[in-house]
Amino acid sequence: MRKTLSTAAWLSILVCVSQGQLQGQCWSLTPIQHRYPGNPFPQVCRISQFFDNITNAGKSHKAQDVVFNNGGTGVKPTIGTPVYAMESGTLALPTRRTASPAPMGYPACEGQGMLANVVTIKATDGHKTKYVHVRPADSLFNADGTPKVNQQVSSGALIGTLDDSGCQSAPHLHVGRYDTAGNAVNFTIPCINPEPTTKLWDGLVDDDVPDEPVQ
Repeated sequence: MRKTLSTAAWLSILVCVSQGQLQGQCWSLTPIQHRYPGNPFPQVCRISQFFDNITNAGKSHKAQDVVFNNGGTGVKPTIGTPVYAMESGTLALPTRRTASPAPMGYPACEGQGMLANVVTIKATDGHKTKYVHVRPADSLFNADGTPKVNQQVSSGALIGTLDDSGCQSAPHLHVGRYDTAGNAVNFTIPCINPEPTTKLWDGLVDDDVPDEPVQ
């Protein structure tokens, strides 16, 4: 089936071209396929980097970076900030708590495949949400250190805390959503700016999260 862009989509393309903003500085054109009901933080959140941003390394972000909001601007959260499930589901793989900060720091760690700690939750529709740069809560693990795969996770439940794992420029929550085939899909989070308006990245934080199986 031939896809027809809406008037708004064509207008956004024209704005991007006229302002030289094709490299991640115009609003998203990827259709939003899911809207999360819950805020992952204990205070008002803000999207710092949207789904369609193109990083400095030329990589499509295909996720959202979440920080705190303060009067309409982004504020870096602190390490140890609680992270809550944005919707209910069951614990899935990958869920990991043994990753360390990238030894070479950011941005030297870009492209080095530095894994971060992560909590993955599978929804009833089979889609999976990856909460990255998060040390999973101890309650998500068995005594032998293995994750409690298929354990029920309620919406709003504490799933972990922000940490400094992986390749990131500053503390933040990196969220990705994946369909049953493992493809990244676009979504919204109920933050102060759930959808992009004039740009896809505010420059506050950045990261490089390697692709890894979510099936």
